[in-house]
Amino acid sequence: MRPRDLAVFAVLLWVAMSKKRGGGASSMQFAQGVERWRQPLIEAGSDAVAPIGFLLAWLRVESGGNNGAVGTPTAEGGPLDADGFPWEVGIWQLDPGNRKIAGFTAAELRPNCPVQSGTRAEVEAISRPLTAPEALVQMQAGFNYIRWCRHEVDAALDAVHANADPASEWGFGGGMTPSYLRLVKSIHGSPEVVTVGIPAVTKKLGRAPRSWNELASTLRADPTLVPDLNKRRRSGELLLDAVLRNAEQTVL
Repeated sequence: MRPRDLAVFAVLLWVAMSKKRGGGASSMQFAQGVERWRQPLIEAGSDAVAPIGFLLAWLRVESGGNNGAVGTPTAEGGPLDADGFPWEVGIWQLDPGNRKIAGFTAAELRPNCPVQSGTRAEVEAISRPLTAPEALVQMQAGFNYIRWCRHEVDAALDAVHANADPASEWGFGGGMTPSYLRLVKSIHGSPEVVTVGIPAVTKKLGRAPRSWNELASTLRADPTLVPDLNKRRRSGELLLDAVLRNAEQTVL
Protein backbone atom coordinates (compact mmCIF):
# COMPACT_ATOMS: atom_id res chain seq x y z
CA MET A 1 0.00 0.00 0.00
CA ARG A 2 1.38 3.41 -0.99
CA PRO A 3 1.94 6.01 1.80
CA ARG A 4 -0.90 8.17 0.51
CA ASP A 5 -3.27 5.19 0.38
CA LEU A 6 -2.24 4.18 3.89
CA ALA A 7 -2.94 7.66 5.20
CA VAL A 8 -6.38 7.75 3.54
CA PHE A 9 -7.22 4.32 4.93
CA ALA A 10 -6.13 5.39 8.40
CA VAL A 11 -8.27 8.53 8.31
CA LEU A 12 -11.34 6.57 7.26
CA LEU A 13 -10.64 4.02 9.96
CA TRP A 14 -10.33 6.62 12.69
CA VAL A 15 -13.48 8.44 11.57
CA ALA A 16 -15.35 5.15 11.87
CA MET A 17 -14.58 5.20 15.58
CA SER A 18 -16.98 8.07 16.18
CA LYS A 19 -19.71 6.55 14.00
CA LYS A 20 -19.88 2.96 15.21
CA ARG A 21 -19.95 1.13 18.50
CA GLY A 22 -20.27 -2.52 19.36
CA GLY A 23 -20.28 -5.33 16.84
CA GLY A 24 -17.59 -7.89 16.25
CA ALA A 25 -17.23 -11.29 17.84
CA SER A 26 -17.86 -10.15 21.42
CA SER A 27 -20.98 -8.56 22.90
CA MET A 28 -19.17 -7.81 26.18
CA GLN A 29 -18.98 -4.07 26.73
CA PHE A 30 -15.91 -2.34 28.11
CA ALA A 31 -15.16 1.11 29.47
CA GLN A 32 -15.30 3.95 26.93
CA GLY A 33 -11.53 4.22 26.60
CA VAL A 34 -11.40 0.59 25.48
CA GLU A 35 -14.65 0.50 23.49
CA ARG A 36 -13.50 3.32 21.23
CA TRP A 37 -10.96 0.89 19.75
CA ARG A 38 -13.51 -1.82 18.91
CA GLN A 39 -14.59 -0.75 15.44
CA PRO A 40 -11.17 0.49 14.32
CA LEU A 41 -9.63 -2.86 15.32
CA ILE A 42 -12.33 -4.74 13.41
CA GLU A 43 -11.89 -2.54 10.35
CA ALA A 44 -8.11 -3.01 10.54
CA GLY A 45 -8.49 -6.79 10.30
CA SER A 46 -8.62 -8.05 13.88
CA ASP A 47 -10.45 -11.23 12.81
CA ALA A 48 -7.23 -12.49 11.24
CA VAL A 49 -5.34 -11.94 14.51
CA ALA A 50 -7.56 -12.90 17.45
CA PRO A 51 -11.18 -12.52 18.62
CA ILE A 52 -12.13 -8.89 19.16
CA GLY A 53 -13.24 -9.62 22.73
CA PHE A 54 -9.76 -10.90 23.56
CA LEU A 55 -8.07 -7.86 22.02
CA LEU A 56 -10.30 -5.46 23.93
CA ALA A 57 -9.79 -7.40 27.16
CA TRP A 58 -6.02 -7.08 26.61
CA LEU A 59 -6.46 -3.30 26.41
CA ARG A 60 -8.69 -3.31 29.48
CA VAL A 61 -6.07 -5.09 31.57
CA GLU A 62 -2.98 -3.33 30.21
CA SER A 63 -3.79 0.28 29.36
CA GLY A 64 -7.49 1.08 29.48
CA GLY A 65 -7.08 2.03 25.83
CA ASN A 66 -4.77 4.97 26.65
CA ASN A 67 -1.64 4.99 24.51
CA GLY A 68 0.05 7.12 27.18
CA ALA A 69 -0.18 4.32 29.77
CA VAL A 70 3.08 2.92 31.18
CA GLY A 71 3.87 -0.11 33.29
CA THR A 72 5.80 1.44 36.19
CA PRO A 73 6.83 5.12 35.98
CA THR A 74 10.28 6.19 37.14
CA ALA A 75 8.81 7.86 40.22
CA GLU A 76 7.73 4.39 41.35
CA GLY A 77 11.04 2.75 40.50
CA GLY A 78 10.34 1.82 36.90
CA PRO A 79 13.21 1.70 34.39
CA LEU A 80 13.65 3.58 31.14
CA ASP A 81 14.77 1.90 27.93
CA ALA A 82 18.02 2.70 26.12
CA ASP A 83 16.34 5.62 24.34
CA GLY A 84 14.93 7.16 27.51
CA PHE A 85 11.34 5.93 27.17
CA PRO A 86 9.27 4.04 29.77
CA TRP A 87 9.79 0.28 29.70
CA GLU A 88 6.22 -0.67 28.69
CA VAL A 89 4.31 1.65 26.38
CA GLY A 90 1.30 1.93 24.07
CA ILE A 91 -2.18 0.49 24.28
CA TRP A 92 -0.80 -3.08 24.38
CA GLN A 93 1.98 -2.22 26.89
CA LEU A 94 4.90 -3.49 24.84
CA ASP A 95 8.39 -3.60 26.36
CA PRO A 96 11.61 -3.13 24.34
CA GLY A 97 11.74 -6.79 23.30
CA ASN A 98 8.05 -6.80 22.38
CA ARG A 99 8.47 -3.61 20.36
CA LYS A 100 11.34 -5.10 18.39
CA ILE A 101 9.12 -8.05 17.48
CA ALA A 102 6.23 -5.73 16.60
CA GLY A 103 8.45 -3.53 14.43
CA PHE A 104 7.71 -0.19 16.11
CA THR A 105 9.63 2.10 18.46
CA ALA A 106 8.55 3.64 21.75
CA ALA A 107 8.65 7.05 20.06
CA GLU A 108 6.15 5.84 17.46
CA LEU A 109 3.86 4.52 20.20
CA ARG A 110 4.13 7.69 22.33
CA PRO A 111 3.93 10.51 19.74
CA ASN A 112 1.62 12.57 21.95
CA CYS A 113 3.34 11.94 25.29
CA PRO A 114 5.84 14.71 26.07
CA VAL A 115 7.00 13.44 29.49
CA GLN A 116 8.93 10.17 29.80
CA SER A 117 10.14 10.29 33.40
CA GLY A 118 8.22 11.27 36.52
CA THR A 119 5.00 10.43 38.31
CA ARG A 120 2.33 8.27 36.69
CA ALA A 121 0.10 11.30 36.11
CA GLU A 122 2.96 13.17 34.44
CA VAL A 123 4.15 10.30 32.26
CA GLU A 124 0.70 9.10 31.19
CA ALA A 125 -0.57 12.57 30.25
CA ILE A 126 -1.18 13.06 26.53
CA SER A 127 -0.82 16.42 24.81
CA ARG A 128 -3.36 15.72 22.05
CA PRO A 129 -5.44 12.92 20.56
CA LEU A 130 -3.75 10.46 18.22
CA THR A 131 -3.95 11.21 14.53
CA ALA A 132 -5.44 8.54 12.27
CA PRO A 133 -2.05 7.25 11.06
CA GLU A 134 -0.78 7.19 14.67
CA ALA A 135 -3.80 5.17 15.75
CA LEU A 136 -3.11 2.71 12.95
CA VAL A 137 0.45 2.30 14.26
CA GLN A 138 -0.94 1.40 17.70
CA MET A 139 -3.17 -1.29 16.22
CA GLN A 140 -0.59 -2.71 13.85
CA ALA A 141 1.98 -3.01 16.63
CA GLY A 142 -0.43 -5.16 18.61
CA PHE A 143 -1.39 -7.27 15.60
CA ASN A 144 2.24 -7.97 14.77
CA TYR A 145 3.12 -8.87 18.33
CA ILE A 146 0.08 -11.07 18.95
CA ARG A 147 0.71 -12.99 15.72
CA TRP A 148 4.19 -13.72 17.04
CA CYS A 149 2.75 -14.82 20.41
CA ARG A 150 0.43 -17.22 18.60
CA HIS A 151 3.36 -18.63 16.62
CA GLU A 152 5.23 -19.32 19.87
CA VAL A 153 2.19 -21.01 21.41
CA ASP A 154 1.56 -23.13 18.32
CA ALA A 155 5.18 -24.25 18.20
CA ALA A 156 5.18 -25.24 21.89
CA LEU A 157 1.93 -27.20 21.60
CA ASP A 158 3.07 -28.92 18.41
CA ALA A 159 6.38 -29.91 20.03
CA VAL A 160 4.58 -31.98 22.70
CA HIS A 161 1.97 -33.32 20.23
CA ALA A 162 -0.86 -31.68 22.15
CA ASN A 163 -3.08 -31.86 19.06
CA ALA A 164 -2.98 -35.67 19.17
CA ASP A 165 -5.09 -35.76 22.36
CA PRO A 166 -8.86 -35.75 21.65
CA ALA A 167 -9.43 -34.43 25.19
CA SER A 168 -7.37 -31.31 24.48
CA GLU A 169 -9.00 -27.91 25.05
CA TRP A 170 -6.47 -26.01 22.94
CA GLY A 171 -8.90 -25.68 20.04
CA PHE A 172 -7.08 -27.45 17.24
CA GLY A 173 -9.23 -27.09 14.15
CA GLY A 174 -11.98 -25.40 16.11
CA GLY A 175 -10.93 -21.80 16.65
CA MET A 176 -9.22 -20.04 19.54
CA THR A 177 -10.49 -21.36 22.86
CA PRO A 178 -10.14 -19.64 26.26
CA SER A 179 -7.32 -22.08 27.12
CA TYR A 180 -5.46 -21.17 23.95
CA LEU A 181 -5.95 -17.42 24.39
CA ARG A 182 -4.64 -17.55 27.96
CA LEU A 183 -1.48 -19.13 26.60
CA VAL A 184 -1.18 -16.32 24.07
CA LYS A 185 -1.55 -13.66 26.76
CA SER A 186 0.90 -15.43 29.06
CA ILE A 187 3.62 -14.91 26.42
CA HIS A 188 3.27 -11.18 27.07
CA GLY A 189 3.88 -11.71 30.78
CA SER A 190 6.75 -14.15 30.25
CA PRO A 191 7.31 -16.55 27.33
CA GLU A 192 8.66 -19.12 29.80
CA VAL A 193 5.17 -20.20 30.85
CA VAL A 194 4.85 -21.55 27.31
CA THR A 195 8.42 -22.29 26.21
CA VAL A 196 9.55 -23.87 29.51
CA GLY A 197 6.29 -24.62 31.30
CA ILE A 198 4.58 -26.70 28.60
CA PRO A 199 7.46 -29.16 28.06
CA ALA A 200 8.11 -29.36 31.83
CA VAL A 201 4.47 -30.13 32.62
CA THR A 202 4.38 -32.63 29.76
CA LYS A 203 7.33 -34.46 31.29
CA LYS A 204 5.76 -34.40 34.76
CA LEU A 205 2.36 -35.68 33.59
CA GLY A 206 3.71 -38.12 31.03
CA ARG A 207 1.57 -36.41 28.37
CA ALA A 208 0.81 -32.93 27.09
CA PRO A 209 -1.37 -30.75 29.32
CA ARG A 210 -4.94 -30.78 28.02
CA SER A 211 -6.03 -27.30 29.08
CA TRP A 212 -4.94 -24.01 30.61
CA ASN A 213 -6.38 -25.08 33.97
CA GLU A 214 -4.31 -28.25 33.99
CA LEU A 215 -1.15 -26.41 32.93
CA ALA A 216 -1.60 -23.55 35.41
CA SER A 217 -2.57 -25.76 38.36
CA THR A 218 0.46 -27.99 37.76
CA LEU A 219 2.80 -25.00 37.62
CA ARG A 220 1.27 -23.47 40.76
CA ALA A 221 1.65 -26.79 42.60
CA ASP A 222 5.29 -27.08 41.52
CA PRO A 223 6.76 -23.66 40.60
CA THR A 224 10.22 -25.22 40.27
CA LEU A 225 9.08 -26.43 36.84
CA VAL A 226 9.76 -22.88 35.65
CA PRO A 227 12.86 -22.01 37.70
CA ASP A 228 13.37 -18.45 36.52
CA LEU A 229 9.77 -17.44 37.21
CA ASN A 230 10.03 -19.12 40.60
CA LYS A 231 12.97 -16.88 41.56
CA ARG A 232 11.75 -13.49 40.38
CA ARG A 233 9.07 -11.23 41.80
CA ARG A 234 6.92 -8.44 40.42
CA SER A 235 5.51 -5.94 42.93
CA GLY A 236 6.14 -8.44 45.71
CA GLU A 237 4.32 -11.27 43.93
CA LEU A 238 6.02 -14.38 42.57
CA LEU A 239 6.44 -13.68 38.86
CA LEU A 240 4.87 -17.01 37.92
CA ASP A 241 1.72 -16.14 39.87
CA ALA A 242 1.63 -12.65 38.34
CA VAL A 243 1.89 -13.98 34.79
CA LEU A 244 -0.77 -16.66 35.29
CA ARG A 245 -3.13 -14.22 37.00
CA ASN A 246 -2.73 -11.63 34.26
CA ALA A 247 -3.63 -14.19 31.58
CA GLU A 248 -6.66 -15.32 33.57
CA GLN A 249 -7.83 -11.75 34.14
CA THR A 250 -7.63 -11.09 30.41
CA VAL A 251 -9.55 -14.20 29.34
CA LEU A 252 -12.34 -14.59 31.90
